[in-house]
Amino acid sequence: MNMRSQNVAMLAGGALLLCAVHGGVNAHAETLAPPGATLKHGDSALMRYVDTPEQRRKATSARARLVKGCMKEFGFSEFSTQEASGNPPPLLSSRRYLYVSPADAARFGYGIDPATAKDFDKPKDAVRAAVPSEEQSVLLGQGLTSYKGKTVAPGGCVRQADGILRKNTPAADLLLPWKLMNQAAGMAAKDERVTSLVAAWASCIRGRGYAYQAPEQAWDDPRWRPARTAAGVSEEEKKAAVADMECKDQVGYVDKLASVQNSYEKDLIRAHVDELEAIQRNQEAFQRNADIVMSGGRP
Repeated sequence: MNMRSQNVAMLAGGALLLCAVHGGVNAHAETLAPPGATLKHGDSALMRYVDTPEQRRKATSARARLVKGCMKEFGFSEFSTQEASGNPPPLLSSRRYLYVSPADAARFGYGIDPATAKDFDKPKDAVRAAVPSEEQSVLLGQGLTSYKGKTVAPGGCVRQADGILRKNTPAADLLLPWKLMNQAAGMAAKDERVTSLVAAWASCIRGRGYAYQAPEQAWDDPRWRPARTAAGVSEEEKKAAVADMECKDQVGYVDKLASVQNSYEKDLIRAHVDELEAIQRNQEAFQRNADIVMSGGRP
């Protein structure tokens, strides 16, 4: 494999591994905190049942190591995957509450820093297509059942690596915390404390010259995304985003919304305690397996 193919394979493999993080959560892009970001406002009560950045870093690196070893067994000795060099960003940030700092709003509107967004914007299909087909088939288990006399496992080296990391992990619904977060958000949206909070925000932003009735209308205004270009975000979007965030700060939007939503989350935690404890046992077993792999062994 030439250097160009090696580099592309590394990128494709890394992307696949990152998409297969423990729990299989493919979070909406808007909930991802940019690298280096910190959670400015109240966190979710359910986050204790979601992998930490350190756990996801370890899982990604362990999976990368297993995939690389598997590919080498098939003769792809130059195949490389990207082990995590640092902790990934939190899965949830204040963007969960449709909030960015006014300073970031003045620079990027409702978007994120292009320097941190560029990896999410790569055309994944084009990247995969650039990887030699035989190598891709072994990696993903697509199109081949054997290669050079050696059986290709269903799902290829990626699924094989995942199976090793999940060995002896107890059954659990790893998506349950996210389902409960969504359920709590729906309950909070109907709560009088939140509806009055939204009304206060709407009154504030109306005074800034905007007719939005709810924060979602400002955040998802159809004028914004199509107007974005490589040159950056429109001044109109930046101005609206700054007004939005300053009004949220003025009425205490994020902290108050988080407080109400977390009260519902805590009720849901009590109602689903057994299932959530099963998730914690699953996470502990998975991390033990990842530790073994990173020490050079096999679970």
